[in-house]
Amino acid sequence: MDQGHLRAGSTLIGLHHGTIYRAELTERARIRIESGEEFEAASPAATAVLDKQSWNGWMFWHVAGPDGGMTLLDDIRKSAIAQKPASEA
Repeated sequence: MDQGHLRAGSTLIGLHHGTIYRAELTERARIRIESGEEFEAASPAATAVLDKQSWNGWMFWHVAGPDGGMTLLDDIRKSAIAQKPASEA
């Protein structure tokens, strides 16, 4: 969020075995799942909705765009890392 790649209120979508899971990015850069629980990281949020011991949230969550398209959260993360100045990486 700090670099402007994501905004508060962004909808996150996860799909697993035909079930769609939704979450929202909060003002505090947390992921709020449908139960109302909030997580500081993508993987714990994915683990919670899937009721698994662990899950890769970067590869699970997609950010829904205004045009209906979806971008994998991992792709957004990689783009943000690539755009950081060398002194911050």
